[in-house]
Amino acid sequence: MEQRICLNLASLKHLDYESALIRAAKAGFHAVGLQEVPIEKYLASGRDLAGARAFLDSLGLAAPEINFFSDWIHARGKARIAAFSRFARFCELATTLGPRIIIVTTGSEGTPDEALADENYAELCHVAGEQGLVAALECVPWSAVKTIADVWRMVERVNHPAAGIALDIFNIMKGGSRLDDIRAIPAEKIAIVHVNDLIETGEDVMTLCRKRRVLPGEGRFPLREFIEDVRAKGFDGWYALEILNEKCPQEDPDEIARLSFASMKALLG
Repeated sequence: MEQRICLNLASLKHLDYESALIRAAKAGFHAVGLQEVPIEKYLASGRDLAGARAFLDSLGLAAPEINFFSDWIHARGKARIAAFSRFARFCELATTLGPRIIIVTTGSEGTPDEALADENYAELCHVAGEQGLVAALECVPWSAVKTIADVWRMVERVNHPAAGIALDIFNIMKGGSRLDDIRAIPAEKIAIVHVNDLIETGEDVMTLCRKRRVLPGEGRFPLREFIEDVRAKGFDGWYALEILNEKCPQEDPDEIARLSFASMKALLG
């Protein structure tokens, strides 16, 4: 299972692109989930995508996913044009750096419109599919499409080979989903699984999502049951640890990466 453990670099988003990759590799990870902002900062410093890919390869790191594309689901007019231009950029980053999975979140401004959401997602899938990529829907608890059942219905309606789902335990537990909802999703439509834990503080869900996620075993999510349910589907893809915690920038990044790897090994066996 080690080859399927991935460190989503949101956990080290306060570091620059190269520094985050070095910490991940040093800790024992063989794969990382890339983040858009550090890559663009790397390129803005005068380097290029070929160099970014070479650095990944030099560390022996694969990159299954790139995070995260948002503000598209209810976009109209000029906002829609801008969103699809940005998605084209995501596809360019993915095809050069290696990720097959683009994480597509359901968070967005605009008036909820199911028909428009389906139309926009179908177009994302078309663009991604032409380049051999997957547009992996990730529900967001504060969006109009906030449960696993919601995103699965969208994937079914769009019915495109490039449509998939990113399962995130936080979004399941805090968005009103049930673990049982996983049973309706075919294994081949689960693009990737995001793992994290939570110490409940009573704060609003957006604060919990962005500032309070912790390592597996440090909170109270039913992670082992979650993993068992996913494995029971026959899923054999990547499990990515995604920690969003405001304390990370103040902590030793080598220790964050080391503990991240240890926690994933303990959870997944």
